[in-house]
Amino acid sequence: MPLDSVQEEKTNLENFLGQNQIKNLDTRYYLYGISVAFFIIFPMAMYRFYTGDRVIGMFDLAISLLLLSLSVRIWYRKNTDHINYFVFGISSILMLVIVSVKGIDSLIWIFAFVGIGYYTIDKTYALFGSILLSLASTAIVLDQITTSFMVSFYPSLILLNTLLYLGASKSGYQQDLLFELATIDSLTRVKNRLAFNEKIEELSSSMTRIKQTVSIMILDIDHFKKINDTFGHAEGDQVLADFAQLIKSNIRGSDSIYRYGGEEFVVLAYNSNLESAAKLAESIREKVALFPCLAKYDLTVSIGVTEIPANNANAVSWLDRADEALYLSKNRGRNKVYLALHDDTNNSDSYMEYAKYFNIDQIDGSLASNVIKLKKAD
Repeated sequence: MPLDSVQEEKTNLENFLGQNQIKNLDTRYYLYGISVAFFIIFPMAMYRFYTGDRVIGMFDLAISLLLLSLSVRIWYRKNTDHINYFVFGISSILMLVIVSVKGIDSLIWIFAFVGIGYYTIDKTYALFGSILLSLASTAIVLDQITTSFMVSFYPSLILLNTLLYLGASKSGYQQDLLFELATIDSLTRVKNRLAFNEKIEELSSSMTRIKQTVSIMILDIDHFKKINDTFGHAEGDQVLADFAQLIKSNIRGSDSIYRYGGEEFVVLAYNSNLESAAKLAESIREKVALFPCLAKYDLTVSIGVTEIPANNANAVSWLDRADEALYLSKNRGRNKVYLALHDDTNNSDSYMEYAKYFNIDQIDGSLASNVIKLKKAD
């Protein structure tokens, strides 16, 4: 299919869904599944009432109304909130009631409920749910089970569970693989810009609720083009990979690193204020020249740092502050750390170099910290 046709179909779908679009695929397809189940079970309930089978009709109607209420809930809330486990449990109980009333003839519906389990809940819980449902159903109709029924019914049920479990496992593995391909930079093996954009959106919606300090650090390798021109693009790619590993080895496990584009990386430091993030940035800047894999390139890095203001949901402004600090670092000699200071009182920003912010004597290069240590020793 031509690319423009795919884009046109995507646009039409988005226009159709409008503001009610459910972005999470698992939730969206779960909604599709239970909607189909409703349109199958509800007519059956009406047929039961029509034929005078009111007891079973009531149970079928209860299941269909349960599915309908869940569909409405998902449509408006855009997630399942684990209510799918509740629905599966209640539906299974209603099925057992139907089996106790109708006998062994209704036991065939266990195949449908097993499929629903693997479709709606975690595969392990679905497997245990299927086993419990099978045992309970068997206990109810034990006196009606014949040898021929047992030989045909239970092997089929075991085979169905095996195939669905393996299928769910394969699907989960493929989903994890696709997620990695979509969100991990293949060269540096750190998260990519897509993952960063998703994380920023998540932070934008949660920063007004949680009491957590988060700082942003943008790092850009100075004169990276010279490395490509001098040593070739293959070696330049290795420099990017080594630089990413240097950052990863210096940040905490709770922090996250992203390749934002080209030779530019972003670090999100959680539970870290501006001062802590600035010290981390300066530490990375100093270690670049000493990192064994990078030493021969005379590599330097410019860094911009900002702290996300409390109760500020404007993610773009956070990046703009860090990016402006990075620009000043590049524009004023490179190999520097600049801080973006935000004044919540008048909603204004100012920018300051690391050394000035911490009242450190200005000394060229990365020797400043060594000189400071000597002064303290004296």
